[in-house]
Amino acid sequence: MGCDWSRGLTKETDERIAKQALTKTRYIPLDECKKLYWDDQFSLSDIGLKFHISPSALFNKFYAAGISLRTKKDALNTQRSIEKNRKFNKENHSLDGRRPQDLGIPGWNKGLTKDTDPRIAAYAIKESVTMSGKPNTFKGKHFTLQQKKNLSDAHKNASPETIKKWIKNMSKAGCSPNKLESKLESLLAQFFPNDWKYTGDGSFVIGGLCPDFVNINGKKSVIELFGEHWHELDDENKRKTIFGTYGFSALVIWGKEMKNPDNVVNKIKSSFYIY
Repeated sequence: MGCDWSRGLTKETDERIAKQALTKTRYIPLDECKKLYWDDQFSLSDIGLKFHISPSALFNKFYAAGISLRTKKDALNTQRSIEKNRKFNKENHSLDGRRPQDLGIPGWNKGLTKDTDPRIAAYAIKESVTMSGKPNTFKGKHFTLQQKKNLSDAHKNASPETIKKWIKNMSKAGCSPNKLESKLESLLAQFFPNDWKYTGDGSFVIGGLCPDFVNINGKKSVIELFGEHWHELDDENKRKTIFGTYGFSALVIWGKEMKNPDNVVNKIKSSFYIY
C-alpha cells in the first residue's frame, strides 16, 4: 500500500514543500502572461522560465482564470513567423530554446568547407575516425514490400545527373565490397587471377551504370552481383541490354547462387572462358 511522500513534512522542515508553497503564494501577473502567450506567442515553458513557475502550474492558473489556450493548429500557423522575428533575450534563456537559424542568424560554418577552413577539416577527420568500423545501421532491418518498391523506383527513375552524383560520391567515399561481393571477389582472385577488378565503388561506369566487377585483361566483360532484396528478375535483362549497347558482355549472379561457390565458378567459366 502506497503512502504520501509529503506526509508529516512542512515548509519549515522540507525544501520541496517550501518551494511548492512559494509557487502557490507567489504573485503571477496573469495579464502579462496572457500577453506573452497570445500576442508574443511564447510557450508555457518560456513564460514559466521568466516567472519561475512550472508549465503545469501556469496551465492551472490559466484554467482557473478562464484564459483560453492555443490549439495545435494555432501554434502551427503562427510559430514560423514568430520565431523568425523573436529577438535575442538573455532574461528568457538566450534564444528561448530556439535555434539561431530559426531567428535568421546564420550558422558560423555556413559556406565553409574542409578545403577552406581548418576547423571543418579537423571535424571531418574526427567524424571519419569515429564512424570507421561501426556496423551498418541497416543490418538486420527488414523492409516491407512497399518500401522495397519505393526504393527500387527511386533508383530506376533517377535522372542521369542524379546517378552521376551518386557514383561520384561513392567513388569519393571509397565504398568497400559488402559481404557477398567480398566472397565473389575472393573466388575471382582464386580461379581467375588478375582478370577481374571490383568496381562497385563507382570507379568504372558504363552508360550511367556501375558494374560490380569488370575484366581488366583485354575483354569487354562485366559481372553484376544482384541481391534479391533490391532487384527484380527483369532487372537482369535490362542491365545486359544496356551493357550490350556499349559492346560489353554481362553476367548476372544472384545472391542466392553464392551459397554454392562451385556453381558460380562454373557459371563464370561457361560465360567467359569456354567458347
